[in-house]
Amino acid sequence: MEVKRIGKHVINIIMKQRFDINKRQTFENTIRNLLNSQTRTIAVDMADITKIDSAAISSLMKAHSLAQNLNINFYLYHIPKHIRLVFESSNLITYFHILSEQESRGFLTIVD
Repeated sequence: MEVKRIGKHVINIIMKQRFDINKRQTFENTIRNLLNSQTRTIAVDMADITKIDSAAISSLMKAHSLAQNLNINFYLYHIPKHIRLVFESSNLITYFHILSEQESRGFLTIVD
């Protein structure tokens, strides 16, 4: 996992390879550390995730909820097909705000 700040208020989290129970705590700690008055948006790039498990999905849901409670935007983008299918079959596709390819390109050029 790599964390990049885009401008003052936008955080981009780039997930790598397996996102599972073994990486859950690191992800949750990272999210908690990023939730502050400076942060307005957190976006999670999932392009490089090869595997995801229910613990990781639960962590994403928790992060989404925490961010929402603090009026922080929480986005997912570049979701691989095999993970998108999991999200669709469990109806999570409607729970998260998922950026389209065009939206994600615009997002990555934000400087605030």
